[in-house]
Amino acid sequence: MIFWLPLASVFFIWWLFAAQLPFQLPVGVWDEDHSSLSRQISRYLDATPGLKVARQYADAHEAEAALQAGEVYAVIYLPRNLNSDVKSGRGGHMVLNVNAQFGTHSGLIQRDVTTVVGTVSAGIQMQMRVTRGQPVQQAQASFSPLQAQNTALFNVAGDYQIFLGSVVIPALLHIFAMTAGVYSVGRELRDKTLGQWLNSTLSWRVRALALMGKLMPSILSLSLVSAVSVWLIAQQGSNNLAALCSVLFSLCLLVVLSIVLGALMALLTLSLRMALSGAGFITSPAFAYSGIGFPLLAMSSGAYTWAMLLPYTHHARLQVQLLQMHASVHFAWPTLLGFSGAILLLFLLTIPLLQRALQSPEKWGAR
Repeated sequence: MIFWLPLASVFFIWWLFAAQLPFQLPVGVWDEDHSSLSRQISRYLDATPGLKVARQYADAHEAEAALQAGEVYAVIYLPRNLNSDVKSGRGGHMVLNVNAQFGTHSGLIQRDVTTVVGTVSAGIQMQMRVTRGQPVQQAQASFSPLQAQNTALFNVAGDYQIFLGSVVIPALLHIFAMTAGVYSVGRELRDKTLGQWLNSTLSWRVRALALMGKLMPSILSLSLVSAVSVWLIAQQGSNNLAALCSVLFSLCLLVVLSIVLGALMALLTLSLRMALSGAGFITSPAFAYSGIGFPLLAMSSGAYTWAMLLPYTHHARLQVQLLQMHASVHFAWPTLLGFSGAILLLFLLTIPLLQRALQSPEKWGAR
């Protein structure tokens, strides 16, 4: 729980996003026009790297069944008279039915289909203008008099291994670390061995050192796993040593904070079961509230406040700023100082709670 499983999870997550960008997403085409234009659209769709025309459908029921069965993520409907409507100048309409339950899939498919439709439409318009005798250069200018220049910043290639994989790993380590902190102290309570480890007559300093020794194996092993995870991220071209060191230091502090918080939860509840529930309540939704998947500024005030209270949110923001947005390492100082202060405060709170637990042997053994 504190070394092999976290280490295996790190490599598994990194391998899971090894493709870096989703491609060849299966889509279906329901073609009722059977014209040269509809066949051209199907070829363009299949030639797009992000899409793969998996099947052609004959009717609506067949297409609907394929979507519901998960055989394809979208169906493109090409209605009758599409070619004749376009040639007559009335304009044609395609219908994209996309399974929006899969947010990433649907977004990529909509983008690629829109690109295909724009490309085919531009070709048709250019051909019609040139046929009427308009020069090619003039046709191009008149067809697109105003153009937008989109500049993608930071993750230009849309690499999901960096975008998601590199931030899911710290979220997993956060879960492992807090669980380790709960178990380190909670099992002493569960097995009624707290009195064999310590007694209530020991000084404050001795109790602090004993608790530190109890938590140290988890801290050292999970910090080593953290170093491996940052090393993996560095293999993707992150060569800013100061930024990598700052991210590693932040991740190690997050691990220590999580372990101490877990120990505090066990001593606060005096129950391993309740402490594990509390750890799950804090760590399980941490990624969802981090601002990676859903923007922080779009959250309600209550959700935003809860997100700011979760330690993982601050590490995720620091990591994205330093490794993806190439911000200065000075942005890391507030997070690093905040983590350090929180660790010290929580550790100091555990000492009187440990004394309370030692003086309450009737609570030992609670599940």
